[in-house]
Amino acid sequence: MQTNTTNLKSEQLTTMIELIGIAYQLMAACGSAGKPSGHLYAEMMSAFATLDAYQSMVDVMLRCNIVRDGGNHLLIAQRLDLV
Repeated sequence: MQTNTTNLKSEQLTTMIELIGIAYQLMAACGSAGKPSGHLYAEMMSAFATLDAYQSMVDVMLRCNIVRDGGNHLLIAQRLDLV
């Protein structure tokens, strides 16, 4: 059973990384003005079961300094080279 739990966590992590990449690309397309968080959520809501799940992704991005909080906008804090 431990293997199933580990695999599930690995799959969840992979999914989160993929979603962060998508969110980053959507924000990068907006340039230095950033992207309103509500607009980003609207574009990605089909990927999240709940608003809390979306907020968890944003929190990870903030903690990892991928984005920074610009009030109502999320701003790219560092350039990522996505493959």
